[in-house]
Amino acid sequence: MKAEYLPPREDVAMQNEASDDVCISVSGEVEIIDCETEKELVVGTLQSGDMFGEVGALCYSPQSYTYRIRTMIFQFYDRLRVFRLFGWELRGPLMAENVSV
Repeated sequence: MKAEYLPPREDVAMQNEASDDVCISVSGEVEIIDCETEKELVVGTLQSGDMFGEVGALCYSPQSYTYRIRTMIFQFYDRLRVFRLFGWELRGPLMAENVSV
């Protein structure tokens, strides 16, 4: 599992782009932003202990929102480590035939 500090106003995951990483915020805040309209709309805020990016990583699909750092955060991120925590082994996109328990 990797760890890093990220400064404010940095986009961690972009809307409509696939992400390989599952991120867990250890400290700080992350904004959830809808960029589909002309103007960016903040639809929520994640706090310490919240996880994001799991939909893209687990379902191999584009992100529903952009995740932007609001205050400096410290986060852990990794793709395969999360699968190992649940006892899964990943071989390619997450589909029933590619997962063994």
